[in-house]
Amino acid sequence: MVYSSRDKKYKAVKDIFVFNKGRQERVKNEEADFDKGVLLARLDDKYKSIILESELIDSLFSRLYLLEGEGLQFFEPFYQDEQAQIYVYKIKWEGFDE
Repeated sequence: MVYSSRDKKYKAVKDIFVFNKGRQERVKNEEADFDKGVLLARLDDKYKSIILESELIDSLFSRLYLLEGEGLQFFEPFYQDEQAQIYVYKIKWEGFDE
């Protein structure tokens, strides 16, 4: 459930994606009245949540930027500036052929 300040009521989201320790689980809500999804992630000992388009939740952008590369085997952090929210990754090319 999310609160819509425009409609002044709580709404049920379309999808909930839960990421925990590299594993992903998707919960679909057939009775949703809010056409967005929620991403919930546990990274180390911190939790993150964000509302965004359901189609973007499992995208490479979301995995790299929002989930800090969690669950991606061919990317490793190269540079991070948490304060400026800049993340640069190195592609591990060795292993693509396997």
